[in-house]
Amino acid sequence: MMLLLSGILLLTRVCQAWSECVSGCVVPGTLGGQVLLPCLYKEKGPIPLESARVYWQTARNEVAYNFLNGRPEERYVKPHYSGRTIIPKAELQKGNLSLQMNNVNVKDDGKYSCILIVRRKKVGECQIQLQVAAPYQPPMLSASPGDVLDVGLPVNLSCRSSGGFPAPVLNWTDDAGRPLPLNMEENTSVAADPITGLYNVSSNIRIIAPLGMSVRCSILNRRTSEHLHSSVWTYTHTDSGSQSDAGYPQYLIALSVSISAVVCVGLIVAIICSHRGRYRGVPSTDTAENPAKSEPSMTELQAI
Repeated sequence: MMLLLSGILLLTRVCQAWSECVSGCVVPGTLGGQVLLPCLYKEKGPIPLESARVYWQTARNEVAYNFLNGRPEERYVKPHYSGRTIIPKAELQKGNLSLQMNNVNVKDDGKYSCILIVRRKKVGECQIQLQVAAPYQPPMLSASPGDVLDVGLPVNLSCRSSGGFPAPVLNWTDDAGRPLPLNMEENTSVAADPITGLYNVSSNIRIIAPLGMSVRCSILNRRTSEHLHSSVWTYTHTDSGSQSDAGYPQYLIALSVSISAVVCVGLIVAIICSHRGRYRGVPSTDTAENPAKSEPSMTELQAI
């Protein structure tokens, strides 16, 4: 009975000592930034560092930091964390076991445990969840080239974004944020870059666009509540003519027709002027054939 009571008192003491460890708390981290994983040991008096061991490890049992025999020990630390994790010795002695991690990357995302061992006995353990986030590029919206925009015909739209973490949520809406019609065909893919671990997202839709419809896509990062919107695509085509006419504004077509007409008139005038110059000063047919009849003789003049 006394042994059981002693065990309960010891457990209560350990829980009180680690009450500020906030076991299971979530800590946000930004890509490339610095983060502090909190862990406080509240037992009175300094920790005897020469006979203590402090280490942080991941849920995969990868050692992120190790303090042993009165100094940091890199021998057991995974190379991924080497040189990036710090606990000042003065803070350790006061019971502040919080881990500072520099240059955070997406591979740091996950659960961590801090364990304190004094004189070969485990004093306690706390667990922290590190959630890494990276902002996305603004989504780019584009229409497939060559589509014939006409009432009742489908149009293909695509949306792209990259460089974020974790995987995003992509939505297609109209300009007011309302869902698009149910007859929309959508194909969305999300993939992590094999080197950086950052996500790229692309989505394509095929939709029959009514006149005046506005479309946009958006990217949501749930960890940061970041909500980015693309530019708005609006269907304003009203001419049901041929595909070639649909690709050019009406004023350009009218201008082209006017220029062609002016060129044609100029050519006709040039041809007429050229023909007139060719026959200028040439005698008539009768004069050329009977030169004697071109002027009256002296006898004829006297007779007159």
